[in-house]
Amino acid sequence: MLEKNSRVETSTSTDSNGHTTTTSTTYYDYRLDCPSGRPTAMTSTTDAGSKDQQLQVVYDPAGRIDPEPARGTDATAAWVPGSLIAAAIAVGAGRELFGRNNRLR
Repeated sequence: MLEKNSRVETSTSTDSNGHTTTTSTTYYDYRLDCPSGRPTAMTSTTDAGSKDQQLQVVYDPAGRIDPEPARGTDATAAWVPGSLIAAAIAVGAGRELFGRNNRLR
């Protein structure tokens, strides 16, 4: 990434009972230098790194969806899908065994 700026936006709302709520959200604006030339900018509520650091970005080439930082760059990226596949196999095996036991009776 070429540049990173942060800003805080605050909004205040009042419900029908007169209770006021104030919410602050931090936005991170990134200026990017992607090899393909796109995207050139991204805004996120996630702090995805610092200037001059490589940043993986997912984006829609058609531009219908805003770019966002890629997820799954940590250790959970490998074990979450693997555990879901293992659970699906276990459920399938259990159904097959349960189905056979009912057919044998």
